Amino acid sequence: MQRDAIVDARVNALVASYVSAQNEAATKIEGILTRAKGLPMQASYRFENENLKFLVVPTRGARGGRSGGSSVLPKIEAVRAEISAVADDYGRRIADLLNERESIRLAIGETLHVTKPEEIDRALLAALRIANQKQAENTFSEYRIAVLEPGLSPEQRRLLFDSVVERLELPLPRGEPRPTFRSESW
Repeated sequence: MQRDAIVDARVNALVASYVSAQNEAATKIEGILTRAKGLPMQASYRFENENLKFLVVPTRGARGGRSGGSSVLPKIEAVRAEISAVADDYGRRIADLLNERESIRLAIGETLHVTKPEEIDRALLAALRIANQKQAENTFSEYRIAVLEPGLSPEQRRLLFDSVVERLELPLPRGEPRPTFRSESW
């Protein structure tokens, strides 16, 4: 039983580390993009399996004209390099987590006295699923109350829902340009 608890704690720590790595990388990239808000470029990123994919491209105005032309392209390249450094750091952290996952697989095989890789993988996936549910359960308990509990006022529901959204620590979307007002003759 002692060994089961140790493996369980390692799986929970693995899931928490993975979520933490994604959140930290997203926060860093959002900070970079916020600082580069005035540059004529488009940028996007996403987490895909064990990778962080990103794209930074100059817009049409960056190649010349009013926005400074050639002085802007090195700044855009610097933004691309900063995001690339974050992606490389994220990749190293995920590689460490994959090594830990493999170590946990071996510990599961020893604990369950199983040698078939399919059975070990099935047990690991079940443990990862349970760890994810535990982590999500804490976050979404107030969400369930806000949505499903009868008799709450709209203000109570909004407060509970806002609390959940705040705890998720999702990056906020970048703002949209302010709409321009045109004269009524248009």
